[in-house]
Amino acid sequence: MAEDIKYALEYAVGLEQEKVHIIENEYGTFTDKKLERINPREEGEPEVVTASTLGSLVDFLHGNHDKLPFDALHIQVLDTKNVVLEGILRNDWPRKNERDRFFMSKAITPEITFNRFMPVEHFKIMLQSGFRLTNDKDAVMGFLGAMKIGDGMEIRDNGIAQTAVIKTGVAGLDVGLVPNPVILQPYRTFAEVEQAASEFVFRVNDKGEAGLWEADGGMWRVEAIANIKQWLREKLAEVGVEMMIIG
Repeated sequence: MAEDIKYALEYAVGLEQEKVHIIENEYGTFTDKKLERINPREEGEPEVVTASTLGSLVDFLHGNHDKLPFDALHIQVLDTKNVVLEGILRNDWPRKNERDRFFMSKAITPEITFNRFMPVEHFKIMLQSGFRLTNDKDAVMGFLGAMKIGDGMEIRDNGIAQTAVIKTGVAGLDVGLVPNPVILQPYRTFAEVEQAASEFVFRVNDKGEAGLWEADGGMWRVEAIANIKQWLREKLAEVGVEMMIIG
């Protein structure tokens, strides 16, 4: 209410007598003032409930404290991190052909950097904190732990595979094959669902820096969205809620 009054006062300060110009032709009626809505939100427009998990959306629908008509709603998976609960198209001005949004879940995921080199210690922390445990993750961590970093480090690269100097013991050195490609599962979507596994090109440079390059053409997004939809279908069925899910 206080914010509505603020907008109304700000509007009233610059208010002058509006002049209406009647033009006797097919173009209609004109004014020299721009008509704007004073209150920031249309009366009756629903406030969007926000959360960071898919489970919160299931709980919201199961409780249905707002008495929402489920037959006029659907869930849309916008992308791998955003899911919304929406209504049917409105037919009233000024929001004709728009949809009301009642709930939005936005996934919280760790910061993961692809497609560039970074210091090995930073890379290790990112790999440990942002990826599920898999055999290939262990292989990469093992290689990084054995890699000799310093002056005279040698990287051999034929464009397809890399070899690097690794430590084989207290003083021994050898040439080791850089694991490639590697199949990893980064945390890139909601924690409740299975994280999509995809191929990455793992590279190291002669400065001892490491990096991952995505190599699946973005197919992980298709899998992640399918996993979200499947998870929602199963959980909604458990609580007896029928809802169209698109994405």
